[in-house]
Parts: sequence; C-alpha cells; structure tokens
Amino acid sequence: MCCRWFCAVVFILWLSSLGIAQSRPAGAKPTLPPKPAREAPLTEAEWNRVLVKAESVVRTALELPAPVRSAAIGTSHPVTRRGVVQGLDRLFAVVRPRMSFTPRPRVADLTRLSPETDATHQLRLKSMLQWGLMAPVGPITLGKRERYSVAEVGDALAYFLSRVAEITYTPTTRFTPYLMGEDPMPSGKTRSK
Repeated sequence: MCCRWFCAVVFILWLSSLGIAQSRPAGAKPTLPPKPAREAPLTEAEWNRVLVKAESVVRTALELPAPVRSAAIGTSHPVTRRGVVQGLDRLFAVVRPRMSFTPRPRVADLTRLSPETDATHQLRLKSMLQWGLMAPVGPITLGKRERYSVAEVGDALAYFLSRVAEITYTPTTRFTPYLMGEDPMPSGKTRSK
C-alpha cells in the first residue's frame, strides 16, 4: 500500500516537472518576474477607516458595547509611526477590560528603537512591545522611515490582533491539550501507521 502511494507521488512530481519545463521555449534562459512597483504609502484617512472597522469587529467578537465616539477623519498625508502606534494603543484600550489574564512581559531589545523626540511616544511603543502587541523586529518598530505601505501596516495590525486573540482567550481543559493533564503525543508513539 505504501509503495503505491510513493509511486503515485513520484509520478505526479515527474508530470509537474514536465509541465514546468515546457512552459518556455527550448534554449530560452529563465527570467525573473518583474519587481512590483513600490506601493503608495497608507494615508491617515485610510488608517482611521481601518481602525474604526477593526474596533467594530473586536467589539462584536468580545461582546463589548458600541463606541460612543464618532470616527476620526484623517488627512491625505501618509500615516507615520506615531499614528500607527497611537491607533493600536487606542484599540488596546478597548480590549483591555476583556483580558482574561495578564501575560508575562515579552523581552524586546529596546536599545535598537529609533530615538523619538516625544518621550510619551517612546514610552507607548515600549509598552506595546512588552505586552507583545507589536513585532519586536519590524519596519514600524525599528524602521528609519516615516512612511509605511499598506502591507507593512497590515502586518502590524494582524500581529496585534493575533496577540489580542491570545490575551482575551480563556484556556479551558476541554479544548486546550496542554491543560488536559495528559500528553497528547506520548513519547515512542507516532500518529502515522
């Protein structure tokens, strides 16, 4: 039985390699795909719209009451590091009442942070890093630029939301294997047969 599967996989890989080899004319050198054009930086107005949407999703997921404030209107200027950190900090203030536990502070190399003129911004960034809400090594944390693309800010927001999901989840013995009291994979046994 195992030999049949192995032969089938080898045959499929061989067929796929034939398809790749035939995709270019004989004698032609392989070429790299063209580099994508550099993305336009994310604007403050776009960032504020994203934050309003993220806040409504978080409030719905955590069953929090609707906000009383209206959405802030931004400008067409590119969003800066300060704007990203302030926005994520505002979003964390919404989540904080629903935290199920206080995690250990994350270790981050705070000496590599770019020097900021505003001490409150530096303190806010350090706090976000210690909570683990921002990637310790990333363009927004350690970058020298002040303009960020949609992908870079999106990565920071995704990292933040994944950490928020971790902090607000209350682990149970029913659904969390390491709390069940037994090893889910005893040593010496394997799942495949």
